[in-house]
Amino acid sequence: GKLAVTATDREDALALLSATHAADAAGERVATMAMGEAGRHTRAVAPLYGSKIGYAPVHAADATAPGQYDLETLAELVGRLRSQ
Repeated sequence: GKLAVTATDREDALALLSATHAADAAGERVATMAMGEAGRHTRAVAPLYGSKIGYAPVHAADATAPGQYDLETLAELVGRLRSQ
């Protein structure tokens, strides 16, 4: 399943990450992300909680939703987080 929501605060982002983790722990394949500035970090962090895919435009100018990182930035963030 895919779930994309707009986060209005950190609690929304935390709820999304919690749901992602619970679904992954139950053996579900999910893709999750939060739009907006309050949820922007979930695009990089959600893979650590079990989100299987993400989306990033190649160039920031081609973003289709608020809070999207460009592909190079998102790949670097996810890679750095996974190596920790």
